[in-house]
Amino acid sequence: MHWCPGGPRWFSSVVLIGSLSLTSLGCASATPKPPSLTGRWRAWFRLDTASRLPFAAQAHEVTGQLYFRPAPPASLPQDARTWRLVHPGTVAVEFKPFGFALGTTEALGWYQGKDTVRIILDPTVDHGHVELVGSGAAEEIDGHWQLISDPARAEGEFRLHRLD
Repeated sequence: MHWCPGGPRWFSSVVLIGSLSLTSLGCASATPKPPSLTGRWRAWFRLDTASRLPFAAQAHEVTGQLYFRPAPPASLPQDARTWRLVHPGTVAVEFKPFGFALGTTEALGWYQGKDTVRIILDPTVDHGHVELVGSGAAEEIDGHWQLISDPARAEGEFRLHRLD
């Protein structure tokens, strides 16, 4: 439970007034702003499992780069429970050695909470894109990736390291 120095006053105010937000009393717990994805990232991917891919897998590791631009400003009003800064970007990773290829170099990335990152590579298609989910600090993100396709399947681990 979050302790608020004006707790009893807050309770009395709610009883007397009917409703009052904690933020108006300065008692709301501040949600820390997640770090920005903006910038260049060195990317490492490992293929752990694959099936029914369009090409023969020839490698178990590939590297490349991701680049994220600043997220555009949000339109108002915004629902704080679902709102997030989405960074548009590009990917320069050749996945053909894993047995598949992306259709575009587009990427979208955002933080869910303070340290969980979700990135979609080739986000303009409903299948055939790669989804990354990871966690980490502002300089390095580790996690799991998967190819979202039918019938092809591939997944593994990834690591991103900030270059600038």
